[in-house]
Amino acid sequence: MTPLLSVRGLSVEFPTREGPVRAVEDLSFDMAPGDTLALVGESGSGKSTVALALLRLIASPGRMCAVRFYSKAVTSQRSGKRRSAKSGDATSR
Repeated sequence: MTPLLSVRGLSVEFPTREGPVRAVEDLSFDMAPGDTLALVGESGSGKSTVALALLRLIASPGRMCAVRFYSKAVTSQRSGKRRSAKSGDATSR
């Protein structure tokens, strides 16, 4: 079965005065329709950062790598324009 959501190599980093801090590093998972995923960890471990990255709500320099929804890549789209993964309709931000 093709996964509903496929995440490969999700990484998010933030700049600091001492250099970049990687909040999430190389996270990969698949979810089939009807699956439930629980992100569990200590405070500050990156749970909210993962959710925000998947929703494309982290401003640059945060980055996503190889995220697919309904077998269509969502990471190669420009931030100002998004497409509905199911219908292909473009919507403005």
